[in-house]
Amino acid sequence: MGRQRAPRTAAEPRRLRTAADMAKELPTPFRPLSDSPVLIDDEQRQLAACEAAIETLRVAFWAAGKALQIVRDARLYRTRYETFEDYCLDRWDMQRRYADRLIQAWPIAEALSPIGLKAVNEAQVRELVPLAGRYGNEAAVTVYRTVAEAESVPLTAAVLRGAVAAVGEAFSPAAAVEQVRNYLDSLGIEPEVEGDRVVDYTAKAADTIPRRWLTTLARQDRAAAVAYLDELERQVARARRELAEADVDAAEGSGADAGSDRGAGSSAVPGARSDAGRDAVSA
Repeated sequence: MGRQRAPRTAAEPRRLRTAADMAKELPTPFRPLSDSPVLIDDEQRQLAACEAAIETLRVAFWAAGKALQIVRDARLYRTRYETFEDYCLDRWDMQRRYADRLIQAWPIAEALSPIGLKAVNEAQVRELVPLAGRYGNEAAVTVYRTVAEAESVPLTAAVLRGAVAAVGEAFSPAAAVEQVRNYLDSLGIEPEVEGDRVVDYTAKAADTIPRRWLTTLARQDRAAAVAYLDELERQVARARRELAEADVDAAEGSGADAGSDRGAGSSAVPGARSDAGRDAVSA
């Protein structure tokens, strides 16, 4: 009689590698393995493992949002929970509202991935959700790429919020790019200089605040409009400090030059400085 088969049982789910598994696998203690300026093989493997773990933090919201939508839409929670909301709260201590936000965000993050996710975080993607809801993920990608390509403006959630508000009612990629660039230009205006005189600084100062855009933003989110004005005030205060520091540096530089000239004129040895010259330089 042949060997009997064991009775079939329900297949147990295969356990996937988690972020906790990655953390446990990271090497300890933390010490250099060599003094070589070039990493040896073991160190290269350690670096790869560490960077893979860090990468999970950067895209955690994307992976979590996609996973939550799968669990919700396929009702994978149904064995133990009546509702998806119960599952989120009991299994993950997560409010349904936050789970929904993650679900809304992940398709945008995935659409952005071909152009690079180095700077993308959940707060930034959240600002793109309303635009994607109205015009699709490609609209969100267009706005994000336009802001990312701007050299003088930081890629922050606040800037993306303003860029989304600058987009007109009827979306078209070309028009959106122009609208976002106009908004970005209003945040970082280069002074027009004619000789030593700044041209029409009063008009430039008046144009700094995009009033039409600000009115549109206030209708959508008054708190964001107030926050924008508060940030403008902070930037003005910062510019004043930098201007004052530049004046001090210029004054110290001219004093040092004068001291150097006096020291060179009274020195018997070419290139030597008097005590007064050294004091002026060190002041």
